[in-house]
Amino acid sequence: MIWHIFRKDWKLLWPLVAVVTGGQLASAATWQLLGVFGEPKGLLLVAQVFSYLVFLGIASLICAVVQQDSVAGVAQDWLIRPIPRGMVLREKLLFVLVCVHVPMLVVDVSHGLAAGSTVGQAMAAALLRTGCVMLAFDLPVMALASMTKTLVQVIAGFLAVWLLVVIIVAVGIAARGGQAPVFAATGMQWMTPAFWAAVAMAAASMILPLQYFRRAVRLARAVSVGAAVLAALLSFVPWSWAFSAQQWFSGSSAASESVRLAFDGGAARALAEPGAVSSNSIRLPIEVSGLAADSMVLNDRAEIRIVNSGGMELYRGRTVGQMGYGDDFRVRAEKGETVRTYQRVDLPDKVFALIRDQPVRIEIDYSLSLLQVDGEVTMTALAGSTYSDKFGACRAKLDPDGDSVEFGCFRAGGAEACIGATLENSLTGIRNPETPLCSPDYAPFAVHVIPDAVGRIAGEVRFRDPLGLAKYPVDGSQLGDARVRLMSFRPAGHFRRQLVASGIRLSDWTATPQVNGRPQQAVD
Repeated sequence: MIWHIFRKDWKLLWPLVAVVTGGQLASAATWQLLGVFGEPKGLLLVAQVFSYLVFLGIASLICAVVQQDSVAGVAQDWLIRPIPRGMVLREKLLFVLVCVHVPMLVVDVSHGLAAGSTVGQAMAAALLRTGCVMLAFDLPVMALASMTKTLVQVIAGFLAVWLLVVIIVAVGIAARGGQAPVFAATGMQWMTPAFWAAVAMAAASMILPLQYFRRAVRLARAVSVGAAVLAALLSFVPWSWAFSAQQWFSGSSAASESVRLAFDGGAARALAEPGAVSSNSIRLPIEVSGLAADSMVLNDRAEIRIVNSGGMELYRGRTVGQMGYGDDFRVRAEKGETVRTYQRVDLPDKVFALIRDQPVRIEIDYSLSLLQVDGEVTMTALAGSTYSDKFGACRAKLDPDGDSVEFGCFRAGGAEACIGATLENSLTGIRNPETPLCSPDYAPFAVHVIPDAVGRIAGEVRFRDPLGLAKYPVDGSQLGDARVRLMSFRPAGHFRRQLVASGIRLSDWTATPQVNGRPQQAVD
């Protein structure tokens, strides 16, 4: 009976199956044509949009096959014929598996092999991706389609669910005074899609049996609304809970236990960014010790509290307002050492004007992550190419402007999220300052879903400053002997620390402005 229903669906839907399969093949071919450098740039935008259109086609095919034997309503004759409903559900799952995921698996493996990955790597990445798409995307779409009669109703239902999520998230942002959810722009942002996928899978696993065995449409729709509300409530999770969850997922790490932070009162004032002087921004000198060789520390979140000599709280908030990993806290240890850095603190104008000359006590509560090198690869700077299991197939070339060397890598599976790139002279060992390319991802699993199972990284290392302000040890005259070195960093531990600085005046630690790359006299 299952194959009878399958043949019926195939006869009706094979043109749509062919379109979706062709779309998957065309998408993979386009990304392979773009190569590691994503060129030509005009085709890159087309490829990005087309990748989402492929998923739209998959969703349309799933809705079509489910609604061939619609559960909602009473117009379907199969509901009164002696056809077990569980058999119909198994056939729909089989159809999606055969007509969507077999082609997806073949295309992903082929693309991985074309990208230079081994058979094992390509197969592992393809299986992981198709499994994630099946569980986190296909099942929820099937559940939504089972509660509706037409594709228009599916779209309306999806928009209603999404609108509900957006409204709840917006309420959370308003309640936090305009601040984004705690996961945004951090290495823990993987928790949002992972949680949403888990909620969607749980809801689908309840809705499909309700529909196919009980035809409880109202109850199924109530489950979908409850799932949307639960997914949106993630935005209300406080930072301490989220960071504790990340520590639990990552496990304990002895490497981070020795890291210490201390106020470095003997340091000189920091230099402000060239051409920029902020009247309400200070730079606190910090000494970070206990670091292992080839490691870096990322500041996931820092919350500051300022009190006066009498213990009265004068200010509480974030050290900086922007999201993400900027230059407000840079710690990179190459040889296992103590690193001195500056913590930027941006205060409201009125607060800074009121307390800038008072002796105060500063307390900063840090949520930090320790990253360590777990692989590296080198290649010649001019038209170089190489392959490694960690980075995949990599290439390097001179950029069109002639002031940097571009590089790119792609491999089956997730790309490295945090790397350091340097340009060095292979004969003398002299190297330029390291260029960090770090959008950290602390996920306990590595999966690449969109656009396909092949991950990519790209960047550049400079050897000439167009403005003539900076001089590089390895300049354009040494490119013939130069090579690009890429180092991959992985999370080795997540930990909390508190920094305390007593009896200081904020005006003593305002940044020294600089003009044309030279420090100028500070104006207090």
